[in-house]
This record gives sequence, C-alpha cells and structure tokens, in this order.
Amino acid sequence: MDEKLDYVQSLWDRIAAQPREVPVPDWHREVLEERLKAYRANPNEGRPWEEIHNELQDKLQRRRQNR
Repeated sequence: MDEKLDYVQSLWDRIAAQPREVPVPDWHREVLEERLKAYRANPNEGRPWEEIHNELQDKLQRRRQNR
C-alpha cells in the first residue's frame, strides 16, 4: 500500500507542477459561475473561510478523539 501511495503522490506532484496544462471541465466553470452569481446577489449570506476551516478542524479533532 505504501508503494501505491508513493506512486500516486509522485503522479500528483508531476500534475501539480504544471497546473495550466490540467483541463478544467465546462461543468466546473458552470458551477463556479453559479456560485459567484449567488454570492454577488447575496454577499452577506456566506461565511468567512476561516470560520468554515476552524469548524472542520474542530470536527476532525473530535473524530480523532472518539476513535
């Protein structure tokens, strides 16, 4: 398993080294446009990234403690 994970990590590193060459599907662009449109229509409805990040970190920590 470790060897497989090393291979995947190596492959990802090579892909990430040239991000402009990674194709972005049209449906990704459509989702981004929809979300930007929703944000622009209601900019106060979102939550700051830091808040979301902290919430996710707290949930992850609780899961690790409950193992």
